[in-house]
Amino acid sequence: MRKSSKRRLTNQEVDKLKDIEKLLPELQKKKSKQKHQHIKVEPIKQVDIVNDYIGKIETLMQKYDQDCQKLAERQSYYDKLISEHYHKVETMKFNACEGYHLSKQLQELLQKRRVIKNEMYRLNILKKNINSTLGDSRVSLEECTQRQREWQKNWKHEYTLEEVL
Repeated sequence: MRKSSKRRLTNQEVDKLKDIEKLLPELQKKKSKQKHQHIKVEPIKQVDIVNDYIGKIETLMQKYDQDCQKLAERQSYYDKLISEHYHKVETMKFNACEGYHLSKQLQELLQKRRVIKNEMYRLNILKKNINSTLGDSRVSLEECTQRQREWQKNWKHEYTLEEVL
């Protein structure tokens, strides 16, 4: 036979339980109010979010092309200066001191041109990766759209993003 392990509550514990019982209805009311309160959600103004992002990326790529064009023009400018400098060295008679200064000028032009070429190289790497990613994204988005159409083909009403936001 097992002995019952029930013990009697002390007066202090009984008082605490009574206090809790008094507070319980208030807590339940608060919880109920919280359930029924509507959360305010700011509506998204753009209805086609994905195409909005694609548009922004395409705008950015146009700026990229403009920057590449500016760099190409600047590289052409330095190419002409270098060519002129080579012509000067080819046709001019100079002593060691003048030769040193001519070579330092040429070095400066070549280094400036190199800075431009390095940036153009970095931009080309970026463009290849972006174009590859954009191409993959477009394919994935088209596949997703086809799946969504398949899922929604029997719906009585096709909801737009604008309606549900």
